[in-house]
Amino acid sequence: MPGAGVVALNHEGRCVAACSEPIQGTMEPELAEALALRRAVYLAKDEHFSNVLFASDCQSLVNRIISGKIDRSSVGTVINDIKFASRGFVSAEFKHVRRLVNVAAHLLTKSCKNLSNLVIFHSTPDCIRETLVSLVM
Repeated sequence: MPGAGVVALNHEGRCVAACSEPIQGTMEPELAEALALRRAVYLAKDEHFSNVLFASDCQSLVNRIISGKIDRSSVGTVINDIKFASRGFVSAEFKHVRRLVNVAAHLLTKSCKNLSNLVIFHSTPDCIRETLVSLVM
């Protein structure tokens, strides 16, 4: 079962929130990444973050989100949700990062296979602790 893994870091690189959410069904990788990014936006709103930087290792998805165009593709509904929901922040930026930088989120995604519902963490989940420490160092 695919899933969405989200890691929220503060300006010092410390985990301030994270979540894992299983996603039903099979789907294209770009759609799975878009659903994870939408979950990241919702998590940031729920946590009342105001200045946010959303990172994804899917360059085409980031390009479509920062585009001023309405996306009418199969992923377009999710992209438009992301654009609309991100308007509520003082500042919101979407950035492409290498997969190596995004490894903690992918580890959380893999942890979803045993979940039936969304799980939100307000401290660093054990499954990504070592990874985050190595990225900060």
